[in-house]
Amino acid sequence: IEALRLPKRIFVDEKTPVRFRVTNHSAEPWHLSSDQDRDMHLGIKIHATDPASGFTTEVRGENFDRVVPPGASVVINAALPPLTTMGIYHVSVDMVDESVLWFAEMGSPILATEVIVAPARVVDLQRRIE
Repeated sequence: IEALRLPKRIFVDEKTPVRFRVTNHSAEPWHLSSDQDRDMHLGIKIHATDPASGFTTEVRGENFDRVVPPGASVVINAALPPLTTMGIYHVSVDMVDESVLWFAEMGSPILATEVIVAPARVVDLQRRIE
């Protein structure tokens, strides 16, 4: 999994667009689906680094129908949801076969990183005042 767009710093209360390239390294084709409850999708897990907060959430990449043959890659867009608390968050990106398992459970590597959620942008604060 390659991050094509994944900022290290995002802003509180803002949805953040992200983009990844995933490559099928298996011997079987992947069946991506426009149905969010079946077949395969890009999955993103977000956890607060502060264990006291207990915050965790999951999001999926865009839904579309496509078969990804072995050795082929596909670019998938997604969005990190608006996070309401500033701080550092762990972000894990993986493929998931819905209702079956995350690929990491079979030993596939994930993309793991951290993002910093910073105060709202100055422009947003000015709009809120007006």
